Amino acid sequence: MMLAVLLPSNTSIMERMIDKSRQRREQRRTMINEIHFTHSRLERLLRAMAPRESNGRSGPMLGRQLAHEQQALRMTIEIALDMGMPPGPCVCAESEAILETV
Repeated sequence: MMLAVLLPSNTSIMERMIDKSRQRREQRRTMINEIHFTHSRLERLLRAMAPRESNGRSGPMLGRQLAHEQQALRMTIEIALDMGMPPGPCVCAESEAILETV
């Protein structure tokens, strides 16, 4: 009789633990997708800007920033794959608006 009373609460605890685990995984996936989105868009922007400024004062800085973004993008993909969550599409309207403005 005591066992029957304990089982429902144990099940409830397990369900909550599973839900928390799913929520954390989804938060990680969202974060990875947003980071990947931001670095990939910045890389694209810098690739377009760097050749135009190659002879200007900001050319070397843009080149270094492009290399940094490429490294960050590679590392983000590597970490995501290690976690079993390859980066997916992301609709990041706020980031998109900022990059479009630039």
